[in-house]
Amino acid sequence: MRELTIEQKELLREWFKENYDGENKYNLASKIGLETFERIENLHPTEVFYQNANLYLESLVDEINKEP
Repeated sequence: MRELTIEQKELLREWFKENYDGENKYNLASKIGLETFERIENLHPTEVFYQNANLYLESLVDEINKEP
């Protein structure tokens, strides 16, 4: 996740807190609305942003599941 900036991570975390329903942890980036997705991606566009966003969102799910 070295490709994501601090700002991108913050926005992804905000989206996650507001939208994660506790279900499937995979392909969460596909659930982000186009306008929001583009706004986050345009902060630091890379060819692998989608994959990095998915990995980051999956790690947030893992953090939740780790808590007692």
